[in-house]
Order: sequence, then C-alpha cells, then structure tokens
Amino acid sequence: MEKYRIGVIRVLTTQDPQILHAHGDLLERYFPQFQIETRCIPDQPYGIYDEVTFQVALPKIIKLALEWAPYLDGLIVSCAGDPGVDELRKLLAIPVVGAGTATAAYSLTLGERVGIIGIEENSPAKYDRILGSRSVGYIRPEGVRNTLDLLTEEGREAVLHACRRLRGQGAEAIALACTGMSTAGIVPFLQKEVAIPVADPVIAEGIMMLGQCVHKRAN
Repeated sequence: MEKYRIGVIRVLTTQDPQILHAHGDLLERYFPQFQIETRCIPDQPYGIYDEVTFQVALPKIIKLALEWAPYLDGLIVSCAGDPGVDELRKLLAIPVVGAGTATAAYSLTLGERVGIIGIEENSPAKYDRILGSRSVGYIRPEGVRNTLDLLTEEGREAVLHACRRLRGQGAEAIALACTGMSTAGIVPFLQKEVAIPVADPVIAEGIMMLGQCVHKRAN
C-alpha cells in the first residue's frame, strides 16, 4: 500500500496530546494510506470562532505551512473556515485541503437538502457558495461560542437540538461547520439520536485529500 505523508494543521492551540492528535488519529483510522503528523498554531486557545480570530490565525497558518510543506505529500487545514487554503494552493506544489470545502461538497453526496451546524454567527462562506439553494439553513447551537463548548454535555445537547430543528426544516443531511465536532465525537451521537446522515469534517477532508494524492501521484 502506498503511503502519503500528510500534515494536519490545527487552529486550536493545545498542549493536550489527546486533543491535538484527535483529528490525525481519526484520519489514520479511516485512511491507512496516510502517515499523519499534526501541528497547531500558537496563541489560539479557543481556536477560530469569528472574523477577528480568523484574521489573527491566517498569517500563522501560512507561515507554518510554508515551513512544513517541503516534507509533506499533502497538507490539511483542519478548520471549517478554510483559513489560508486559497492562498496556500497558489504557493505550494502539494495538495492543500480545507475542512470547509471538503465537508460542504461531501454533504451533497448524502442528501439533496442540507442543514448546516456551526459555531460562528453565520455559516462559512464556502458552505454557502457550494450548497447554494440546496441549503435549508444554518444554526449555531444555543450556548456554543467556541470549540471547547462542544466538549461539554450541554454543548452536545445543543447540537442535537439544532440537528432536529434542521431536519424539521427539510434537511436530508447535516454538514457540520466546525472540526471541533469531530473531536467531540458528535457525528455518531447525532446519527444515533436523529437517524440522519452527517458529514464529518475530518472524514470529509480525508476523502478529498486521498483523492488528490492518488491523482497527483498517478500523473
């Protein structure tokens, strides 16, 4: 089996190895072709949760990626806002995948009408552009303001309530707009409680990265 060296950039600053490597562990579990290394950007203890934290993180992501890319076959920016992804695709010779574009695109394979759940005030622009009229709407769960809120029981219940609301609005699938929901194990919880297909951002970014790596090596 061919192996690909994949770098995963986390936008949440953490010293907890379990949290830091949560996305990489999930990717290696479902994609044995990947050899994952994970790094996080500095000084973002609550990750990216609004436009201000997005802009603060942007140069950190680009700097880390440029230093790291020569040693990688592919780079994942594991954040649903896709910070730096467009810029890095122009600068790097390796595949660059962001969780946002990957999740929105993947969700369309799960249902004709898609509901979006995230932690920012509005849905990420990439989701709106890709889903267009096939989106039934966006909900930020009550009381959830950053990725750490998703690790609480109250946060999980709020996400569940949002999922049920979107299904009631006609959603046939759910696109999660925060990779912290992958860290929190939200997807199996939602699929069990609501019985609706859910696009997991980390799985989606893995699908897209594997496809790009295979295509690049074949050509």
